[in-house]
Amino acid sequence: MEAPPKKSLELQLFGKVLSKPSNTVIASTVAKKTVATSSKGSSTNGHRKQDSNSTLERSAPSTSSISKSKPTNDTDEDEYGSLGSIVKDEPPLVKHGNGHSGPGTKRLSVDNVRISREIVTINTERGTVTSKVVKTLLKPSKPSNGTIQRPSKSISNTNASKESFHKLPSSSAAGGTSRRLSILHSDQIIAAAMGRYKNHFHMLVEDSDSTVASNPSSTGGDSMHVSLEYPGKDSREKFTLMKPFLSRSKTESDDKDEYNPIEDLVQTVRIIMEHFFTSEQYKELFGTANEGLYRSLTKYKNRKDGAQFMKAVEEFNQVMQKQKSSGKIQEHVKQYGHRLPYDLVVHLLQQVYSRTVAARASKLNQYEAFSNNVYGEILPILTKEFIQRTKMDESKVFVDLGCGIGNVVLQVALQTGAESYGVEIMDTPAKFAKKQAKEFEARTRAFGLRHGAVSMIHGDFLDTPNLAGILARADVVLVNNYAFNSALNQSLLQLFLDLKEGCKIISLKTFVSLDHKINVRNAGSVESILRVKKYPYYTNAVSWTHNGGEYFIATVDRSAVQAFWERAMSDGGASLDDGGSRRSSTRRR
Repeated sequence: MEAPPKKSLELQLFGKVLSKPSNTVIASTVAKKTVATSSKGSSTNGHRKQDSNSTLERSAPSTSSISKSKPTNDTDEDEYGSLGSIVKDEPPLVKHGNGHSGPGTKRLSVDNVRISREIVTINTERGTVTSKVVKTLLKPSKPSNGTIQRPSKSISNTNASKESFHKLPSSSAAGGTSRRLSILHSDQIIAAAMGRYKNHFHMLVEDSDSTVASNPSSTGGDSMHVSLEYPGKDSREKFTLMKPFLSRSKTESDDKDEYNPIEDLVQTVRIIMEHFFTSEQYKELFGTANEGLYRSLTKYKNRKDGAQFMKAVEEFNQVMQKQKSSGKIQEHVKQYGHRLPYDLVVHLLQQVYSRTVAARASKLNQYEAFSNNVYGEILPILTKEFIQRTKMDESKVFVDLGCGIGNVVLQVALQTGAESYGVEIMDTPAKFAKKQAKEFEARTRAFGLRHGAVSMIHGDFLDTPNLAGILARADVVLVNNYAFNSALNQSLLQLFLDLKEGCKIISLKTFVSLDHKINVRNAGSVESILRVKKYPYYTNAVSWTHNGGEYFIATVDRSAVQAFWERAMSDGGASLDDGGSRRSSTRRR
């Protein structure tokens, strides 16, 4: 019997000839060329088109300045007055009918675009910013269909430089003028919704020598105000000591779903006592848990004894002022580095949310049902697990594709110090993300805490030119794709081609089958460079259900593809017979 003819060492995959697959980027290279070839004459669903000779732009974002669009007529007003913004939204050049690039998308074809951008430079020592407007004539390179991509809408970049977010406290400022950031005070929330609040404490006699004042409220009673000393330099917050009630209830029973400033104040005192002082200092300055200052606050709150409650607050303020002047608080906080206690992080994020989003949270439900834009949040307890499983720290870059109002981005930046980016296409969540980022910057400084750089981008993550450079640096990418359809998930896969080795992708739906096997038919696919594991999550981990579920972490690992081709080359391609005859465990969509 004659010996079978020796197989050619040239391997043809999807119309491309690969003469000698010998390095770890083979699958990525072949797959990129395949996308470009197969996309001709068909819709791309938002894929980046590129021919076989094109190169991917990997320009990293500037870390020493904030680039922001020229302000529009959007005044950014809300119930609490003008919040201002770090960056105003830029009107899009094109309107996407379905929220993402895809079939039927109308694009604007132009030759030249003149863009006015404001460059904001942060002085981290003084806590100020300076700005200037730069006009640029942009000549975009046109794809083969003669269209251009719209520019992304960068809406917020707090603490932009690496130098600034390593300083303590974070002192970067926002806005287009040289001014300091200030927090949104608790009493501003109550003033904007006074009709839904009533007095909790018994009436007081005004003490002019105290930080406390008693003023008549619009409801005819006394609304009592108090200031609470925060750990940061010259930082206090004003609270109105009232509680929310159910207006439709005959007995005016308490509304436990609304923001409660008294509970906020008491829990803030507890958080500061526990995490800004050593255990020895706590006992010496504030007493024991059963007989100390915190016990007094809760006791007088429950008894509705306003006078004693406010005296306890004043006692706390005096201790804080003395300890701040001695530098002991700052010395203790430094030991945390970028590993802040979880309950401290959650409390601060809850304060940010209550002052920027809570009053208008119902607007987040205005989306098209059963679409890719269904809104849902990953809650802090699950984000904490993501951080632990991916080992995120201040040396890492984190990207949240579809970040919503930015909760996860802010938690990662504060809890780990990682450089954190969020991308959101929907207008309302993106605007809330911007407001939260601004309040987050001011509030972390009021607490004397530092955090990783934060950037929020308003745009389509499939059509944001600057995102490619960010993703190329990413160590962890989060995609809450629970409600995404298969077409969008497949489009997302193309973004993962250029992720670096070892990058981890967290998702609520898997991008690749758990039993995926590499063969000649799928060796050039994105799925073949992903090594995936499944994990459970438990109750109250996401906003759309109280039940548990599962999530997936896929790690970019090209070694299996490399080993596959090395085996094929070592036996002259004989092993391809078996691999090519087996059906792939993942059907190409």
